[in-house]
Amino acid sequence: MTFIPKVKTIVGGKIDGILIDPKSDRRYLGEYIQDYKGNFYKGTSITKDSETLIFQPNERKDLLKVKGLKFIYRKPSSKDYIKGVFKRYFVRDDTTSKVVEVDRPKYVEFRKLKKVYYKTYEIDWVIIGPKEDYYINNIKTPGAHTLNSELTKEAEKVVPGIKAQVLKNPLEFVI
Repeated sequence: MTFIPKVKTIVGGKIDGILIDPKSDRRYLGEYIQDYKGNFYKGTSITKDSETLIFQPNERKDLLKVKGLKFIYRKPSSKDYIKGVFKRYFVRDDTTSKVVEVDRPKYVEFRKLKKVYYKTYEIDWVIIGPKEDYYINNIKTPGAHTLNSELTKEAEKVVPGIKAQVLKNPLEFVI
């Protein structure tokens, strides 16, 4: 464990979930401290002997509001449909594991922050063309569903949770 300055920790406070003691698999109700990466430890200071805790966020139906992040719902413009792709922007807060879609100005704002706990990602979402795979001269050509599914798989590597939280439908916006 490396040294973590006091200014990069929070002792106690309200959290949007519960803490679990991994040794007993029971809810932890004692004093705790959180580091800047979102890790929780028993006690009021972090040392090499500190015991870690597991943070379990509250399940919410509205993933549209995320601590520090707000989901910005955008639709493709007529220019996007002419191009055939729609630029989509995402931000993941590693401290809460939440992913939201944002507009370009918000995306740029989060990139400029250069915080280790924010992951940003942009994607060219296919919105025009055949929805399903098709054949040309016996050669399989991927449709929008396959192309967007592949984009989602790649995005999941950088921004874990993007598929389950935001990119659930590979045919979203496809005409």
